[in-house]
Amino acid sequence: MRISLHCILASPAGILYLKYKYMRSSLVVFLLVFLISFVAVFSPPQSAKGEVVVQIVDSVVSAIEDALCDLNILWGCDGDGGPAAPTNACAPASDPPNYNGACDSPANACGTTNQGTIQCDGSCSATAPANPANYGNVCNSPANACGATNQGTIQCNGSCGAQFAPPNPANYGNTCTGSANSCGLRNVGTISCAGACTAITPSESSCTNLNSCAAVTANPELTGPGGFSTLSWAATCGSGQACALYNTSDGVILATSTAGNKSVGPINVITKYALTCNVGSNVYSNTVIVSPSNARSGTYEEF
Repeated sequence: MRISLHCILASPAGILYLKYKYMRSSLVVFLLVFLISFVAVFSPPQSAKGEVVVQIVDSVVSAIEDALCDLNILWGCDGDGGPAAPTNACAPASDPPNYNGACDSPANACGTTNQGTIQCDGSCSATAPANPANYGNVCNSPANACGATNQGTIQCNGSCGAQFAPPNPANYGNTCTGSANSCGLRNVGTISCAGACTAITPSESSCTNLNSCAAVTANPELTGPGGFSTLSWAATCGSGQACALYNTSDGVILATSTAGNKSVGPINVITKYALTCNVGSNVYSNTVIVSPSNARSGTYEEF
């Protein structure tokens, strides 16, 4: 059954189709059809004469419809020519393969997709989903003991890419000795974030104010050249005491326990060892001297 030209012209899709087909044949015929149809629609009959005009216009339109059918321009013509009215969704074009089938959008930065359907142009109706909130923003790891952090970016799961704090500075928190006073005594501290020892130089009065609570002995005290001695110490200066046994000449720490024994040597010079303990803000120290003997003179010399 033929689709009326009036109906085609009343439909935007029909006009577009007719225009598309008509560009392949004759633009002049298209304009003529449009003009006659316009007159037919917007010039209602007001008299018998008007009715005659309408009949003439209808006859002309019918004749043009026949001509358009013969040119394969008009849809739904009778068996005397012209294409049948298309029934596919993407008319006048053919439906693409998998039309209206499920499809996935492009992925976002985290690989997530949205689902849509295949459109007439073969594309997917779905668009990529938004990235997670704050994705890619700069973030910081937990801080180390000195407040330093590593920098990263927010990941797909919302966490920071910098998950671990940077290591503390080398030797941070280790027991250390500060600068010595005139008799070689040093205070005990710890390595700071800046890498320095927190201990301050003890007062000169500590040289004569030794404390028995920081007891340290050497056996033997006279070793002979290249000999060895055993240091023994036991601190009883108070609860929470922090002690260090060290060589007063260079401040090298030999032990940090509050009691123990340690072999030292070979002894080739007179060497002073000290035990210093901190109890809160109080400092307690004691010393012992180990010397080599000079077999030739029977005296003790400092090498």
